[in-house]
Amino acid sequence: MATDDAKRALAELWEQVLARWDEAALHDAALELARASAQLPELAARYRAVKDDAGAPESRRELATKRLAAIALVAMNTLDASRSTPRAGPPRWLTIVVAVASVLVSLWAAKQVLRP
Repeated sequence: MATDDAKRALAELWEQVLARWDEAALHDAALELARASAQLPELAARYRAVKDDAGAPESRRELATKRLAAIALVAMNTLDASRSTPRAGPPRWLTIVVAVASVLVSLWAAKQVLRP
């Protein structure tokens, strides 16, 4: 969850992005700030608004589309990096229960076979 300071920082940086749209470094900085402060959806919404603005120049809409793709890629990489590795095999408690039950059944069977 983004803090109020992070939200404010992204809003201020976005104003700079809009004012100097052709500066790639500002777009990159906005993407990094959004990634670091868990605000990728907010940044994507801002780019989506530019992309969907019929009154915006075509070059601006095209760049917004490319930046949306970059945001999606960063989001997927972030999810992939946070994925935990699945456990191999059954849970430990189940293994112990099955082992104890097997020993008890084996002892009972041995008792039945060896009964005089």
